[in-house]
This record gives sequence, C-alpha cells and structure tokens, in this order.
Amino acid sequence: MNRPSPRFSALFALTLLALACQAHPLPEIPVDTDFDGKGGCTVRVEIDPRSFEVDPNSAPSLTNADLAFLNAARRDDLKKQAAAYIARMVKWEFDPTGAFEPQFTFEFTTHANAPLKNPEDVVVLTGTWAGKTPAGASGYSMSASKEGVLAVVIHHVARGMPVERFQVLFPGEKSYVLDLGTFLPRTAAPPPVVAK
Repeated sequence: MNRPSPRFSALFALTLLALACQAHPLPEIPVDTDFDGKGGCTVRVEIDPRSFEVDPNSAPSLTNADLAFLNAARRDDLKKQAAAYIARMVKWEFDPTGAFEPQFTFEFTTHANAPLKNPEDVVVLTGTWAGKTPAGASGYSMSASKEGVLAVVIHHVARGMPVERFQVLFPGEKSYVLDLGTFLPRTAAPPPVVAK
C-alpha cells in the first residue's frame, strides 16, 4: 500500500487548517420575545452584518477592532441596514389583531446582547423594541420571509421563565402561535425526525 510522503501529509494538513481558519458559521437571525405577563412585551433581534452580503457564509465577521475604525456615518448606515433587513426578513403578528411592525433601536454588541470588550469580539447589531401587546391580542406568531437565506431562531420568555419549545424557521415558514393566556404553543410539536 502506498503511503503519502511526510511532506505531502504536512502540506495537506496545513491546507485543511487554513481552510478551517477561514470558515465562518452561517449567521442566523435570533429573535427573543419576553412577555412580562402584565401586557408588557420586549422583542430583541440580532443581526450579523455579514447578513447584508451576497454570500454571508464567506464574508468575514466584523470584530470590535474593526468597529473602532468605522466613523459615525458608517455606523449609522449599518443600523439603518439592520432595521431595513429585519423588516424584510421577519413578519410579526398578534392574533386576532393582525400584523405588528416593531420599530427597533439598534446597538452594537456581541452575541446574546453581551457588551463588546475584547478586540476579537464578533460584532452584531442587537435591535430592541419594548411596548405593550395590543388590546384583545390572544396569540403571537411570526414568519420568515421567502426571500431570506438565513434561519430565524425563536425563543420566548414568559413571566421570567423560558417557554420550553423554541423554534427554527427557514425561509417561507410560519411559527406556531404562542397563546398569550397560557404562554404555551397552541399546537403540538411535530414528531421528531428519525433517520432510517
């Protein structure tokens, strides 16, 4: 049996390492909604600036070190892009009152709304909206735009406790309806997919 030469093996290993270092995980759109149980509601979204690129998967991440070199106009432009992007990619609805368009205030953070500290921290735009659920609303849902390419990852919190069932929406999909009385999904979860 022929074995590759040590020189070839080393070159191959370095090539794989270089490719792995350049790889970036595909961004997603996290959406966290927090219901206080008294009619108050906070929606938080996270937009990776790579989402604005033609190929988000191959675009480099914006780091805290990079952010330091962006002037105020460029930072404002990124916030405007994030607002326009989320308005196109995710649609919200209260049942039975209809469509709801949160007006987000965007800030630069790292993932999970954590503050930027280190130069290598990955920068995302975190948008927050806080207000009241519409009078008469009994359910809450959202949908991912068909024109999108990224998954929307939904988490709910009600009265300080996470709603057990989270959901991932692919482009064109609609979420379950969260009942605003019980803070439980109105429909059962689909059965698990089992590989055969």
